[in-house]
This record gives sequence, structure tokens and C-alpha cells, in this order.
Amino acid sequence: MGFQVTIGPTVEPVSLDEAKGWLKVDRDAENDLILSLISSARHHAERYLNMGLMTQTIQETFDDFPNATGVNPNADLKLSMSPLKEVDAITYIPTESTTPLTLESANYAVVANSMPPRISLPQGMNWPSASSTSGAITVTYKVGVDSASEIDSDIKLAMRLMLADWHKNREDSRRTMPTAAEKVLDLIKVY
Repeated sequence: MGFQVTIGPTVEPVSLDEAKGWLKVDRDAENDLILSLISSARHHAERYLNMGLMTQTIQETFDDFPNATGVNPNADLKLSMSPLKEVDAITYIPTESTTPLTLESANYAVVANSMPPRISLPQGMNWPSASSTSGAITVTYKVGVDSASEIDSDIKLAMRLMLADWHKNREDSRRTMPTAAEKVLDLIKVY
């Protein structure tokens, strides 16, 4: 089970001009470095929060469809990243074949506003039988928002704090992100 970004964002939550203003950098000689740091800060914030900040496509694999349990009575398939915009496809390898099949969208419901987002079955329906092959189920979906203006200001602040720390301290350190940025993101993170 895991996920990967198959189509990344085309815009960042913090612009080059915003970052240069925060860093108090006037010249263009460091533009490429700053753009790289912006991308890294977004990536760190996304993984810490389990959120796709800007619109991107995720491909997530599962070893099997879920079974109903006390914790998951509806056998919902829980996705790793939010906010969910749409589910593009659910494919699976059936037990009797090696050719992937696509689950028709009429056979499931998307609960986009839950944390984590989930895919539910209509009452009385069961998930199809999937192969015991690792990663037999693939869900392709979109997360994020379309405009940087829709990003929470605390997330942008945490990104700018990361930028400032990484711009100033260019050597390796033991921590994965600046403590202040982590504290700000902790206010937003859903556990």
C-alpha cells in the first residue's frame, strides 16, 4: 500500500516574489534555488499534513479491498491524501485474471469531505474479489485546490518559515523541518 503523485501541481502556494520578499532577497541570482526550496517546502507540508495543497493527481495502491469491522463497519476504502476533488478511477486485478478491471463509478460513493476521504459502497453491495497480488487495487484521484489564495495562511507561514531556515542553513541538519514550521502545521494537522 502506498501512493505517488503522477501529475504534480503546476503552481505553488507561495510565489517566487512572496518568497523573495520574506527572505529579503533582491537579486535574481538565487531564483532557481528559491523555486526549488518552495517546492520542497510544499512537499514537506503536504506529507506532514497528508494533504495535497495545489491540484495534483495521486495514484494510490491497496493490497485488498477492506472488510467490514467494528472500526470500519461500512468497509470504506480510506484514501491517504486530502482534500479530495474527485476520483478518476478505481482499477483492480480480479482473483480469476491478471487483466485489471475498472470499477464502475455507479458502484461506489465518494465521501470527499471526510478526513481522511473515503470511498463507500451502496447499502447491500460488496467489494469485488481482488487478487492476492500486492497492490492489486489502484485508486487514481485528484486532491488540492486550484488557487494559492485558497491555501490556509498558516500553511503558507509554515512554508515561509521552512524557506527561511533552509535558505540560511544550507548544510544537513537532524530535523526534517524547522520547529516553528512544525508547530504551525500541528495546528492544522488532522490526526
